[in-house]
Amino acid sequence: MKTNKDIAILMYDNCTRKEAEQYLKNGTLIYDNPSEWIDSLKDCNCYEGETIEEARQYKYENISVIEYQGHEYLIEYTC
Repeated sequence: MKTNKDIAILMYDNCTRKEAEQYLKNGTLIYDNPSEWIDSLKDCNCYEGETIEEARQYKYENISVIEYQGHEYLIEYTC
């Protein structure tokens, strides 16, 4: 479910409002705690050694880690 906060976070990551709404409609996930992303990979047996630090360094093309209003978020984009 998209919220105004989710849209604002995506817009802070250089999306337009329209793009943000489309990403959310397509299933983009925003993790309030970046380590939850690692947990989700482990839960689906998809974990291959990914780290939050690598995500912060833009190693993964569909992952973005940003600080928004003093809080760190991890965005897993779905096109």
